[in-house]
Amino acid sequence: MKNGQISFLLGAAVLATGGFFGSIEAGILSDFNPALIAAVLFCASLICANREKKYVILDETATQAKQPQTEACGYRAKNIPIESLALFALCILSFFRISEFSRDYREPVGFALAGLALWTGYSVHFDDKLRRTLILISIPMMLYALYQRLVIFPELAPQLAGEARSRLESGRVFATFILPAQFSAYLAILAPIAMASKMTERGIFRIVVATALVGICFGFYLAGSLSGVLSAMIAFFVMNGITRRGFAVALMLAAVAVGIASARTDIFGGVNPISLRINTWFATIHGIADSLFFGHGTASFERLYMAKYWFSGADEVMHPHSWFLKTFFEYGIIGAVLWLVMAAGIFRSIHDRSFRAAGAAFLVATLLDVCDQSFTLRMLGTFLLGASLGGRKNCRKVE
Repeated sequence: MKNGQISFLLGAAVLATGGFFGSIEAGILSDFNPALIAAVLFCASLICANREKKYVILDETATQAKQPQTEACGYRAKNIPIESLALFALCILSFFRISEFSRDYREPVGFALAGLALWTGYSVHFDDKLRRTLILISIPMMLYALYQRLVIFPELAPQLAGEARSRLESGRVFATFILPAQFSAYLAILAPIAMASKMTERGIFRIVVATALVGICFGFYLAGSLSGVLSAMIAFFVMNGITRRGFAVALMLAAVAVGIASARTDIFGGVNPISLRINTWFATIHGIADSLFFGHGTASFERLYMAKYWFSGADEVMHPHSWFLKTFFEYGIIGAVLWLVMAAGIFRSIHDRSFRAAGAAFLVATLLDVCDQSFTLRMLGTFLLGASLGGRKNCRKVE
């Protein structure tokens, strides 16, 4: 493999391991460092792409090839997609909107990393190798989640108290991510990629893919998050359309959702995650209305929500469980429009339908939960959204 391919696949692998290369900060796991590692590898892959041998870019409407350009087969145009530009603009906006609430510059960096990941996914294409890399990495991740449920949690829970103990006793695993909802979103992103591989792979790797699919379904149950299952359902309809196969997969995921609901006694109680979330969104919208045009500033939600906008029935949280609403709350209409420009990529022409479905799963999950708080998950989702965008150039090597 070329150096660019190696850097590209290593970057994807680092993202797929979540916080494995992260660090504990103030008692909380942070996956900021692995996101930076992946960003360095992605930059290396883009640089290597520009140093490949010369290729002729073919014009499908003409009989003659254009002049040779430095562009390798498997790499697309050097231009930056508008979705990445929107994320880079959000980076700049969040930097200048840092307020007295926080001097942490990670949020601007987080938008920049997502923009870079989307650009890399758009620019570099080794589709089958990428799918195989993500599937292979997912298997030890799911085995580690099982290890959490069977070994780590039973050992740690008696040593803790309060919310930490109750979370472990609930058995909701998170693998190397920070929260169960993020692990569930990760599984939703992988699910359509694994299904596409199952239909195309041959030989022993087909068995690996089948193993991964079984692990993904069981992983949904272990994570215990309905938002991930719902995201996966929508992703499969994006990939397959309203077809017999799409409904078959939806029924399978519905069975998983029933299993999750039966295991969680809090789902259908008087105060449950669904009603808490809806009330939290309404409280957040009330806060948005108070600063509609300019927003409240970077990291303002966690300081203002409980103090000014929380009402009885809403969740006592530091994140509204919606990336879009958080962006709208902190950066106003401009931020909301930029986020929508990024998300509108799912309506553009498709290069690869399984990557498009993975990007859709990510976006749906960010609308329903706290997935954007994970830097690696944010990068992985936008990376695959970029990989799904149409616009690949047709090229051949110059002898």
